Amino acid sequence: MAIRDFYEWDSTIFDGVVVPAGLDRELVINQIMMDCGLMDSYYSQPHLFKMAVTQWFATHQWNFEHLIKVVEATYSPIENTDRYSEHIIGRNRNENENISGQHSEEVGRESHKDTTDNLENSVNVQGSTSTETKVSAFNSSDYQPDTSTSGENNSDTNANTEETITENGNDTENSSGNNSSQREGTTDETESYNEHTHGNIGVTTNQQMINEELALMKSFNIYQFISNMFMDDFCIMVW
Repeated sequence: MAIRDFYEWDSTIFDGVVVPAGLDRELVINQIMMDCGLMDSYYSQPHLFKMAVTQWFATHQWNFEHLIKVVEATYSPIENTDRYSEHIIGRNRNENENISGQHSEEVGRESHKDTTDNLENSVNVQGSTSTETKVSAFNSSDYQPDTSTSGENNSDTNANTEETITENGNDTENSSGNNSSQREGTTDETESYNEHTHGNIGVTTNQQMINEELALMKSFNIYQFISNMFMDDFCIMVW
């Protein structure tokens, strides 16, 4: 029995047809009826055909969904390369620094001073004093002693001074210390960039790719493609 006869006998034979988003359910059924309506089915009874059609569309959902993605893919018809790449460069650096040290310092100062001063003075004064007064008598032309005074002076002065100064000094200064420092660090660096390479690599010309695109548009129809799949699985290819 032909598929059209099944439909005229039971108009609900395609009620179980479910198509994914992006397809028109009525267009799918109409295309099947146009291509396969006059062909006989492998199934001789309408209810068996209806059950098989429902099962067939349910198990082909994944195929139809991916078919839609292929058809709706965005691309440039005059480019034959479209490559995306992501580069991630990671760096991990650990730093550990430990600094320790010890210092010791000793400063010594020593001074010594000796001073000796000797001062000696000696004064010796000696002298004599003599005074004589002479008077001439009125009856004589010669002078005669009248008064005579004599004396002697002797003085000694001695001074002796001695000073001794001694200075001794000893100054010692000690200093010591310890220092220690430690530093640890971890650095994580991540560098990423995306690269998109597209265009014509020169294998074919732009005119050749345009012609191939036009041929694809003419030869491919997603509804016709599904109808052909249905025909292969349900119809006896005898007219």
